[in-house]
Amino acid sequence: MFKCTEPLLYIGGNTPSEFATTAEFEKAIQIPQKNISLGQCSAVITNVKEFLQRVKVAAGKQNIALRAQLVSYYDPTTFHGHFAEEDTPFSKQIRFAHQREYRLVANRQNSDASPYTLNVGSLRDIAHMISIEMLNASVKISSPANSPQA
Repeated sequence: MFKCTEPLLYIGGNTPSEFATTAEFEKAIQIPQKNISLGQCSAVITNVKEFLQRVKVAAGKQNIALRAQLVSYYDPTTFHGHFAEEDTPFSKQIRFAHQREYRLVANRQNSDASPYTLNVGSLRDIAHMISIEMLNASVKISSPANSPQA
């Protein structure tokens, strides 16, 4: 069963954000410099609904249960509880909050922990590779031509 409970646009953090300027908003949607240690390139999905649909169909064909949601970040100095087993993949210490993750977790219904590839087919029509540096430099927010200026 595919479960997608979160919005398809995600800026980060556990609470809604407000921005005083468009420059502040642009900075918030850029990939944080700390994430560059994870790789120099990014895959930009231009049609998230279609991407999730393809993943859902591919998983269904292989009888794989999927769950998708934002990762929640907790402070280990104040959190002293436990997570339900099904929520564990979606919980990380706050020191990783800059990663701003939305995760897809596949349950293959067995104990095989070996690497696995879910073939969703070509994504060339809805995904593009770009360097993080170029992606961040290209983030620009502008008002629609016919809307009143705030």
